[in-house]
Amino acid sequence: MKVQKFGKFHKKMTKSIMLFVCPLALAAVLVASLAVAGAVFSDNTKTVMISDGSALYELTADCDTVSEALSLLGISLDENEILNCGLEDDVDSVDIIKISQKIEYGSVEYTGADTLVKFEKVEETPSVPEEMPQLPGIDKDFEDIEDMIPSETIGPVETTTPEPEPTPEPEPVVTLDYEDVIEEIPFDTTYVEDNSMLEGDSKVVSEGEVGIKTHVYEITYVDGVETGRELVKVKDTKAPVNRVVATGTISNFLSSRGDKVAFTKKVNCVATAYTNDAKWGNKVYWTSQLGGLTTRWGVIAVDPNVIPLGTLVYIKGIGTDDYGYAICADIGGSIKGNRVDLWMDYEDLCNTWGVREVEVYILEDQSCDVFALRGDYEWEP
Repeated sequence: MKVQKFGKFHKKMTKSIMLFVCPLALAAVLVASLAVAGAVFSDNTKTVMISDGSALYELTADCDTVSEALSLLGISLDENEILNCGLEDDVDSVDIIKISQKIEYGSVEYTGADTLVKFEKVEETPSVPEEMPQLPGIDKDFEDIEDMIPSETIGPVETTTPEPEPTPEPEPVVTLDYEDVIEEIPFDTTYVEDNSMLEGDSKVVSEGEVGIKTHVYEITYVDGVETGRELVKVKDTKAPVNRVVATGTISNFLSSRGDKVAFTKKVNCVATAYTNDAKWGNKVYWTSQLGGLTTRWGVIAVDPNVIPLGTLVYIKGIGTDDYGYAICADIGGSIKGNRVDLWMDYEDLCNTWGVREVEVYILEDQSCDVFALRGDYEWEP
């Protein structure tokens, strides 16, 4: 049997051959060495490599199985040691017999600059050579981690720069506000008749007041910017007050001098003229209760059956200037029906007037002073 050691002996291995060098035993040793040499080189010898994790042996001996090879080296396995092959395996089928310690720790990953080395818990631990390469980035000797066996080596790791995560958009701030928008409600005008006023005339009895209507809007703001508004309520804050206007109901007309003359009745008549002539006398014969009245501008003769004596009238000319205000204070033998006779101050003027159509308006105010209203007005052709 020949044993060549490449490292230190296994801790449980017992030396089967001990040589004591001494002068007295030299001869005996020589004889035994020759016997062993003869056995080593016999035809049944086999050579096998054995690793116990701390040393590597080359055994050349007469053995058939892995168990016989280990026995020749005095190696016995305890419960924490395992083989990479079976004890009954033929040594010719095994390149190397490896004795390993069981690993009791979990998985560890180490990432160096360019290589990822992965250690995992396994049932068997392959032998570790005495000279292990230094792992990248690890300052400790491999002996400090001799129980960690790389089970998988991944090639160069592709390093990529991760895309920066986008900055999340801030949540918009939504707020609601309410706004009152005031709207004026226009007032209406109410008209009322006033029997003391001339038709066509009007006056404001009371002024109107506008009303107020309030529109309530809900306004939406996003980050302080208005994005919409919605009408949510309408309420009348103040009702309008109508204006009151009085309108006249008294009939009236416009005189040739531009005055408005109120009347109650109009009578179309044929008018002639007379003056103070001896044949007509100088007095107007009136009812006895009113007494006599001297003729002058503003005194006319009528048919009392058509227009009673004492009636105040206005004579409006048709196609000519008006005769004006007058009092029905005279009568005449030829003044019958819708016929009147107008006093003028001389005969030529009466002849110029001749016979004309006129409109006789019964005045609305029968208490007025027609002579004062006439003033010094005289009809002229």
